[in-house]
Amino acid sequence: MRVWLPPSHCRITLLHFRTWRINEVASAIGIDDPFYFSRLFKQQMGLSPAHYRKNNGIERQ
Repeated sequence: MRVWLPPSHCRITLLHFRTWRINEVASAIGIDDPFYFSRLFKQQMGLSPAHYRKNNGIERQ
C-alpha cells in the first residue's frame, strides 16, 4: 500500500508534534515504519523530517 502525504500535512505534522520523535509522529498518523515515513516526507518536502525541523527552527526539546 502506498501512502501519499500532502506537503501541508507534512509541515503541520512536524509543527504539532514538535516534541515527539520521528517514529512517534509516524505512528500517530498510522505509519508503522519510521523509515518509510521519512522517505515519504523527503519525497514530498525535499528534506528529511530531521533536516526540515532543523532548517525551520522546530527542534525537539
